[in-house]
Amino acid sequence: MAKNERQEEETTQFVDSGNNLKRLSLYDPPVAVLGIFLIILSVILCFIYLDYSEALGAVYRVPNWLQFPNDMGRRLDFLKEEGNGCDVFDGEWVWDEDYPLYLSKDCTFIEQSFNCIQNGRPDVRFTKWRWQPRECDLPRFDGKLLLEKLRNKRVVFAGDSLGRNQWESMLCLLASAVAEKDSVYEVNGSLIRKQRQGTLVFKFQGYNCTLEFYWSPYLVHLDQPSSGAPTSNKKVRSTLKLDLLDPISRKWRDADVLVLNSGHWWTSHMFEQLGLHFQVGQEVKMNMSMEEAYRKSMETVMQWIKNEVNTNKTQIFFRTYEPRHFLFGEWNTGGRCNEEKLPELGAAPVLSLPLWTHIQFELAANKILPNRTYDLLNITEMSARRKDGHMSVYYLASHRAPMKRQDCSHWCLPGVPDSWNELLYAFFLKHQATRL
Repeated sequence: MAKNERQEEETTQFVDSGNNLKRLSLYDPPVAVLGIFLIILSVILCFIYLDYSEALGAVYRVPNWLQFPNDMGRRLDFLKEEGNGCDVFDGEWVWDEDYPLYLSKDCTFIEQSFNCIQNGRPDVRFTKWRWQPRECDLPRFDGKLLLEKLRNKRVVFAGDSLGRNQWESMLCLLASAVAEKDSVYEVNGSLIRKQRQGTLVFKFQGYNCTLEFYWSPYLVHLDQPSSGAPTSNKKVRSTLKLDLLDPISRKWRDADVLVLNSGHWWTSHMFEQLGLHFQVGQEVKMNMSMEEAYRKSMETVMQWIKNEVNTNKTQIFFRTYEPRHFLFGEWNTGGRCNEEKLPELGAAPVLSLPLWTHIQFELAANKILPNRTYDLLNITEMSARRKDGHMSVYYLASHRAPMKRQDCSHWCLPGVPDSWNELLYAFFLKHQATRL
């Protein structure tokens, strides 16, 4: 009898315990707090593991939860006719163990400020991401193939320091395919330096081709004010002649490949710093908006292409505005990005740049060149996801820059600009194929 009572009591306790578990709710404060604690602990342990693996000097591999499948169903081949409708700017950054396409230590042409790894950046994760369009595959960059196709040709980049960022990337991509390093040189013996804003022309002697950069941050003519400027206004120290292209454009006209960019200098603080105002004809436009002025300058660029450039010979690219990633301030007020280690994956990025640049460019292009005799490299959104790719505090050779003076505009090399050039390479090959 006692045995039966004891069994019945144990059964009752077990049932009561089960009922108590059923009554537990995720919304009960103790359970919710415990769940949040476990989630936070898991995230912290994950990042500790990542940092620990690097501290050991192990080859870093992205965790499985960050990896993307290489084959999300059959993708189209961008270079074939089936890939004609593919939007290569709609995609994701995917981890690729075969990247980067060159090593910073092997490219002697990277100016010191862009060479983040040699300047002491401890992580190399930012070099391992490849841009993958959703609907099609891009061709793998082949420097030797490109050099063969550029034999006896001129490739010109014209624009601002972000344009030079891309130009140096292309210089490294092509030079890495040349065995005789001495056969690649600057024709005037000039060195690549951050302070140098003029012209740089590198010749690939074995292919008789040149890769050239021309400093022109606005593409239109930056000059002294004309007689039409208000003489009483001391703030007008220079004008941007929106209806005249930069005089140095005479050196771009006959290029076989011409890559233009403008936008980074179209900010109010740059205009205030230079005492810069807009001018059309002889009239200084004291009240013209930045958006209207940018569109007018782009109309001038498009009109120049229409009137002055033989588009049967010259393949023209225009690269859109590239995003900045300053947090908690601007470039001169303590903004920073040094803690960013990963791209934005999946989530739509918040752009830190004025969207009107792209809109005004399209309006200008459609007005002057509706037949689209150029290729648009729309890198704005894809680059907006790469907050990890900037130089931050790693732009000085001797020591880390002060935390309050970070560079979250320009990009480390190797890095994001290589992907801009991979897109350029794909469009170039596609254009060449259609000419055959």
